Amino acid sequence: MSFDGVKHVWMSGKMVAWNSASVHVSSHSLHLGSGVFEAIRCYDTAGGPALFRLDAHLDRLFRSATVHGMRIPFTTEDLVRATCATVAANEFIECYTRILCYYGSGSLGVYPRHCPVEVAILAWPMGAYLGDSAMKCGIRSTISSWVKFHSRMMPTTAKASGQYVNSMLAVREAIERGYDEAILLDADGN
Repeated sequence: MSFDGVKHVWMSGKMVAWNSASVHVSSHSLHLGSGVFEAIRCYDTAGGPALFRLDAHLDRLFRSATVHGMRIPFTTEDLVRATCATVAANEFIECYTRILCYYGSGSLGVYPRHCPVEVAILAWPMGAYLGDSAMKCGIRSTISSWVKFHSRMMPTTAKASGQYVNSMLAVREAIERGYDEAILLDADGN
């Protein structure tokens, strides 16, 4: 994955040059992982670039935000337009997009009551998830020594930033052991 060719990022209502997009070091989400996101592929079609099931992804984004008590300051329609605009501003016909909603700077208490909800939309070129050779030759995966967290620990139905630390640790372990991917099981081995 590379960000080559990315020119613009949409940030809370404004298209921003890639090199100027930034988040303050006191952002609540940077310190405490308080964010939700969606990742949507955009495919080259006969009718032009098409975002795969964008409405369903945005529905899940808003459900994830609700579970975490986060009020996204934009409507679904706003985010549809912004995602399409981000793809167009970068002149991509096929890419990967990510919508990230996070708490900005305001306080660093555990409860982000004084932190504004910020929204960023990125788009970048991306091929097959684990590379073209994986599509042709397959991959090697392993069961991770890390355990998937239980639904009573945090809402597993939400796609939240902090929850992906578990997956990141598992994949890093797999790669360090010579595998391409990790499989996380729950405490019962499922």
